[in-house]
Amino acid sequence: MCKPVSERFALPMKHSHIRQSTNNREKDVRMNALSETWKLGNQSVQVTHLENVYWPQAAITKGDLLGYYRQIAPVALPHLKDRPVTLGVYPQGVEGASYYLRDCPEEAPDWLRRVQYQPKTVSHPVPLPLIDTTAGLLWFAN
Repeated sequence: MCKPVSERFALPMKHSHIRQSTNNREKDVRMNALSETWKLGNQSVQVTHLENVYWPQAAITKGDLLGYYRQIAPVALPHLKDRPVTLGVYPQGVEGASYYLRDCPEEAPDWLRRVQYQPKTVSHPVPLPLIDTTAGLLWFAN
């Protein structure tokens, strides 16, 4: 029998924290903030709405997911190296309508690498995102 995802991948559960603190007030403030900035190497990523519940049955929040991605980045990033990515976007949550986003969003940070792609259907090259840093992974997951 297959183990639950949380056991197979050490998935953080609800109210887990990226960095442990003995100050409970600090933890409460961090979890209730609408946004915060995470420093990842020499890049900063603003993460928002960490309290949003993504998977209600498992009580997994956006903050839990981002923490998990941060944890697995050293293992996942080598598999993404120099490969443009297509994103699945779920604006109304995982049970709502979704769409795919191939082009790199205009609001993407300057430090995010891109590669130019020439589709057959348009006359101009399209920038595709490359996720090769933890900051890039978390920026897209946010």
